[in-house]
Amino acid sequence: METTPLTGNEALNMGLHSLSGFELAQSQWQRFRFYCDNGHSAYVAKYRRNQRYFDGDGGQWADDDRTYMESIQGRKCFEINLSKQSVLTAVGEQISTRTDVTYKPKKGKASAQTAKDMSKVGMHILTENDYHSKETDVWMSGLISDRGYFDVRMNYDGNTNGEIKIVDVDATTVIPDIFATSYDPKEWPGFLRFMWLSLDEIEGMYGPEARQKAEKHYGIFCDRPFAEEFSQVNASDGTYGFGSTNGYYQWWDKETGELRLRVIERQYYEYSMCLHYIDPSTGDKEMVPPGMKDAEARAFADANGLLVMKLRGQRIKWCVTTATSVLFNEINPYQTYTIIPFFYIFNKGKTGSMMSDAISPQDLLNKSVSATVHYLTSLSNSGWIAQNGKLVNITPKELEKVGMKTGLVVVVDGPIGDCLQKIQANRFPDGMDRMAEHGEAWIKAATGMSDAEQGLDSPEVSGIALGMKTFQSKLQLALSLSNLELTRKLVGRKVIELVQQYYTNERVFKITGKDDYGRETEEEIALNQADMFGNILNDVTLGEYEIAVSTQPTAATYEESQFKQLGMMRKDMNVAIPDDEVIRRSNLANKHELADRMSNPQDGGVAAAQAQMLERQIADMEAATELKKAQRTKVIAEATNTNIQAMFGAVNAGKVISMIPAVASLADELMLSGGFEDHNAPPVVPQNIPRIPGIGDDLGITPNTSPNFPPQADSGAMAGVEGGGMA
Repeated sequence: METTPLTGNEALNMGLHSLSGFELAQSQWQRFRFYCDNGHSAYVAKYRRNQRYFDGDGGQWADDDRTYMESIQGRKCFEINLSKQSVLTAVGEQISTRTDVTYKPKKGKASAQTAKDMSKVGMHILTENDYHSKETDVWMSGLISDRGYFDVRMNYDGNTNGEIKIVDVDATTVIPDIFATSYDPKEWPGFLRFMWLSLDEIEGMYGPEARQKAEKHYGIFCDRPFAEEFSQVNASDGTYGFGSTNGYYQWWDKETGELRLRVIERQYYEYSMCLHYIDPSTGDKEMVPPGMKDAEARAFADANGLLVMKLRGQRIKWCVTTATSVLFNEINPYQTYTIIPFFYIFNKGKTGSMMSDAISPQDLLNKSVSATVHYLTSLSNSGWIAQNGKLVNITPKELEKVGMKTGLVVVVDGPIGDCLQKIQANRFPDGMDRMAEHGEAWIKAATGMSDAEQGLDSPEVSGIALGMKTFQSKLQLALSLSNLELTRKLVGRKVIELVQQYYTNERVFKITGKDDYGRETEEEIALNQADMFGNILNDVTLGEYEIAVSTQPTAATYEESQFKQLGMMRKDMNVAIPDDEVIRRSNLANKHELADRMSNPQDGGVAAAQAQMLERQIADMEAATELKKAQRTKVIAEATNTNIQAMFGAVNAGKVISMIPAVASLADELMLSGGFEDHNAPPVVPQNIPRIPGIGDDLGITPNTSPNFPPQADSGAMAGVEGGGMA
């Protein structure tokens, strides 16, 4: 937009509140134009081009090229959007990971317990702001257009004490200072950010007085959107997200639509004398937060053993203007800039993107495919050479229209070769058919997204080789992922800065998280809570903390890999992994309940059932033992009984032999033939035993032919020993 600075009289006639305010607004406007002319306009053009290539849908061909090829050459403009697939693969790399930001005590009165609670509160703040999905948008913006930005500041819409709000910002609306050469915005001299705001939005953000200023001066000094500043390359660039092609009128003509003004916000460092806290033991110094009164600062210093001194230091100035009015111009209430950047590649102020590297091979792929298709279609439409008056059943005009159709029959008056000939198409250049393959390969090489990374490798590739290819692909993203980790650390630093500066009253957070096994947990954490003696517990305003960022796969991917590793350790290494640990890493819907039942005695009756089963097993074992004892006693009793019977029979046999010695030799032969084994020296039955007088003489013993039975069946072994027939 071309503007002519107004003279002092004109400014006064406009009713500006002060000439200095108008001059400040004009100065900021001129700075904005200077930044656009020295790099930002070129960046916006690059942003639009890269966004067109990512979107596809005809945007990869310039309007002039498309018109020439389709209207004049009759060639089709093809788009094989492989660059988009490469970007989406890299986006999937970020989506498949989750971030944990933790704090550790570093200096001062920072404690381990407070750091632990701060880590939980910090993750709670990120979760409440849906940080992961916003980070995906910022990461994707960096992949396509070099840059992405977060804006982190306090918001009082839902809480009178204020809450931290994190939003992702359009990269084209943020302009770093042209002398910025560091990734960390803390080292930038400043930056600009511009917005298109309605009068209601201006009033809500900067107050009723700011609305009056903007509305009063608007009728004389008007704004128009980007088409005035940034050149248009394609027809698709004309809207730039602002509605229809002619929709830009609604941005400046209040008669035809909603009134919106360009609001330019500048944050920059300003050096001045200001109060500082000084730690006398370490010498560390820190600027008193903006907005704190001197008395409050000195009271805080006395309570914490600090000194207060006025020293020269740098503070952040915050100036918000339209083209003619100053809406806000005060010391920044925050200690650092609100903008947190992400750069896909950053080198001394120069940025790059994945999409920029893919554009040239993408053009090669599109043009080579278009050329190949054009050649193949021209083979059947190359034309005819016909002698005048030699066509019998068709005219030259009809042949021109239907000459390429299959099954065409042409009758000529004369030799075919002389009357009608097919024009031979130009020979296809050698190697042209392989240019499309080269374009596809170069897109993958330029972006680092190989077939292995995109899951397109052929099935005969081994798992080890596939893993190595995937690892090599990730190496090409290593620098960008490192930049993303630095951005996460900067966000964590900004969060703890705002917590220490604005979360000064007692606050209780209900933290819903997950334990090491993925189970949801709930706990309450109180910050700045006073005990009965007036001591502040978990005072987050004190001390200095360092930020640690860790990245790991999402819960599902992480647990699946853990489950596979546990299975391999149990199977291949014979590691005694507890069953409940294996179950917790599985994908079962009720895995935690099942694991708890296995590991916790109070598990709803399962352990009691197991105890009852064990008691029954013990009772069965005891019964079996008693049975074995009874069986042993029975065997002993039976053996004793048998021995007694044998002894009794032997005594009777000996008595018979003693009465009739002549039967000894006969008894010996009978026992040997019956299989008796003698354990003494032979013979079995002693020979020539003298008869013992009186034995067997009329004793009343009934003769018995069997030595194995007692002489009387009714007295037997059980009664014969005690009183048998022997007296």
